[in-house]
Amino acid sequence: MERSDPQGRPRQTPPPSPSPPQAPPPAARPPGHPGTLSLGTPVTARVLLELGRSADWAAGVVFVNGHGGNHPAVRRAVEVLTEEGRTALTWWPRWPQRADGPRDLHAGRVETSMMLAIDPGLVRLELARPGVDAAVDDLRRHGVRAVSPSGVLGDPNGATGTEGESLINDFVADLVHAIERWRPVAPVAHDGAASSPSAPDEPCGEG
Repeated sequence: MERSDPQGRPRQTPPPSPSPPQAPPPAARPPGHPGTLSLGTPVTARVLLELGRSADWAAGVVFVNGHGGNHPAVRRAVEVLTEEGRTALTWWPRWPQRADGPRDLHAGRVETSMMLAIDPGLVRLELARPGVDAAVDDLRRHGVRAVSPSGVLGDPNGATGTEGESLINDFVADLVHAIERWRPVAPVAHDGAASSPSAPDEPCGEG
């Protein structure tokens, strides 16, 4: 979230302050996922909408979402917030497409690599097995377990912590650039005063 001063102008010195991460699944999952608590799409959209409405003290709200299945709920919340005159942005990581294997939607090489970078002790590569190649529409319609009993959608073989660190850095850089294009922040001079804003960098890839 971006802070604003009493006059409603964005402050130039502090960076956007992140709110606690929210992790609601996109829709109530079918039975068969012990230990999982789920929210349906309408409830998820409502939760995000109320979070956005409660942030009128901020200059804007950025919803950072890493779950493709949340797309309808996040989009709906941002649409309503925008219609109400609030400032909101939604961002998803641009998932790389493998040229040497199936789509990497869940627990495949991309996510396994990132987990190896974040906490390698949680990854047991000796148990890694390829999963199925499924479309997102099938997952939304039937749920992950019905499509892939193991939960793997892709192929984790070839995952490395080095690749995961590179992916995470790319995602973070893309998010920062997206926020800067959305609400450019003037650079701060060494004396603490904000210098004159310059033209934003050219967008890289899709916005």
